[in-house]
Formats: sequence, structure tokens, C-alpha cells
Amino acid sequence: MDKNNHMNYCFDKQHIELSYITHFFCDQGNINSLTDLLKVYESYSFDVVSKIQFIIVDDCSPVKYEIENYNLNITWLRITDDIPWNQGGARNLGVTHAKSDKIIITDLDHILPEETLKHLVKKNNPGRDFFKIYRKDSTGKIYKGHSNLFFMSRARFIRFFGYDEEYSGGYGGEDYRFVKFHKYHGSRQRYLSKKFVCYERELDRDNSYHNLVRDLSRNTIIDLKKEE
Repeated sequence: MDKNNHMNYCFDKQHIELSYITHFFCDQGNINSLTDLLKVYESYSFDVVSKIQFIIVDDCSPVKYEIENYNLNITWLRITDDIPWNQGGARNLGVTHAKSDKIIITDLDHILPEETLKHLVKKNNPGRDFFKIYRKDSTGKIYKGHSNLFFMSRARFIRFFGYDEEYSGGYGGEDYRFVKFHKYHGSRQRYLSKKFVCYERELDRDNSYHNLVRDLSRNTIIDLKKEE
């Protein structure tokens, strides 16, 4: 397909093979931590990114910005309730709007190379499996995947109620409980092949990040109650 016809092509979602969900809360100077990522993805092969829906969830950022035009299939959502540490709510909203049953959920501090995205586009539906992705550093060393980056089925995510939003409002615990709840209900956590990795990103944490405090005290109490 001619790349110039891409914007018209975006309105038809039948071609979507993968929904990529990320979210952000920026209360500093700009949202470059997100826009820089989208510019990299925009540079990937059109044959790959044309099959991917990029879902961006703004978790009530106070920073003012204009949404640029990208040669990507983008669904841009904004949460208007200012809830601190609302990662779970943002992810639930993003998954609700996914047009593919194959989804990948990730924070902004990771980036997937083109070959990994191409693999996920072509990969069979994960069904009851949910995958982590190994990371590779600048020396080529491979190390364990991040605890909240998942490739999985949207139907499986929704069947077991997504993220528990009782954790929203405080820091920590929701990823651990999400994984544990899925395993309890028979979901199988696995890794993608080490041939398909992701990379950590260097974010500008002074100008394009957030100033939220990482305090586990509130959510530790919530999590202990869920163990009972």
C-alpha cells in the first residue's frame, strides 16, 4: 500500500494484528518521553507498523501539548480524573479500546525493536499464555524482562477483570497481584525467545517525567488484605 494513503487506511481497523498499549503522566515541562518514542516507531517499516494499533493513554497529565501527526495507527485517550499512580486504570482503559486480541502492554521506559514487533504481528494468538520479553543492554547482554511488560490476549485480560483498580491512588502492588491472579486462574507466564528482545530507554526525568512519590505504605495494606 502507498504510504501516502496511510491516514485513510487508519480508519479501517480490520487489518490490525497487534495493539500496543502505553500510558503516561507528565507533570514537568513536556511529553517528549512519549513523542520521541512514537517518532522511532514511525521510522519502522510501513509493512510492520501499518498492522499495529498504538494506544496512548494520557493519565490526566497537567502539561499542555498538541497531538502531532504520526504515520501510525494511533488511538489517543485521556483520563480526566486526577488519580495518582493510576497505572492500572490507564492500562484497563487502553485494553478496552484495543482492536486486536493480541496486545502488548508496556511503560514508556522500554522500546521494542522492529524485529520484535514484526514477530508479535505474525505470532499466533497467545491464548492462556502471557509473555514477558527479555531485555538487552548496550553490550549485548541479555537480562530478565520487566515485571509489567506483557504480551497477551485481550480476551484473557478482560476475562479476569484486568488490573485491580483498588491499588490506584497509591504506589506499587498492582503488577504483582495481576500476575498472581492470572496464574491462580490457569494463565501461564512464559518468555518470548531470546531472539526477540526489548531495550530500556533513557528518559529525561527532569523535564519529561513525573514527580510522584514512590511510597508503598498505602498499597501494602491493600495487598495484605488480598492475601487473606
